[in-house]
Parts: sequence; structure tokens; C-alpha cells
Amino acid sequence: MTVAVGSSCAGGFTVTATSGGNGTITPASQTVTSGGTASFTVTPATGYLVASVAGDTCTVTGSGTSYSAANIQANCAVTATFAIIPPDAIFADGFEN
Repeated sequence: MTVAVGSSCAGGFTVTATSGGNGTITPASQTVTSGGTASFTVTPATGYLVASVAGDTCTVTGSGTSYSAANIQANCAVTATFAIIPPDAIFADGFEN
């Protein structure tokens, strides 16, 4: 017999957070009651920016370093991805528009 931990009968849903590298998302895991909100801090590494923060069964909103997933109705995995900050464009004389 298998019992699913993190279901509503166990007192809440589990919301886990991971990143693909080049930054962090915290906390890594939290338990949220049905209809509750999970909040995250997303911090890119030096030279990187937040490219996306998305959930598999929940909708994630936010900007900067503060993100949240509201109205949690199931276990959810949230993933933060980061992209390198592009270097400033430098134009040589005669190449400007």
C-alpha cells in the first residue's frame, strides 16, 4: 500500500522549489494548506538574471526577487531558470544607425 504524503488529508500540499543553476530559489520546500499561498525568494548569481519562474500545477506570479503561487490545490513543483546578462552593445565609429 502506498500513501501519498502532501495530499490534503495529510494537512496540506507540498510545494517544492528548484533551480537549473546560476541562481537560487528559497525555501526549497514548504507545506501549504488548500487554497494557501507559497512565497519564494529568487536570487540570480552574479552576471545572471531571472529568466522564468513557473509551476507545474500552480500559477506563479512575481518579479524581481519576490514570487508567489496562490490558491494551491495540489502538490506543485516550482522551477526557476536564469539567463546570462548580455553584454552592452558597443558600436565602433561609423556603425551606428
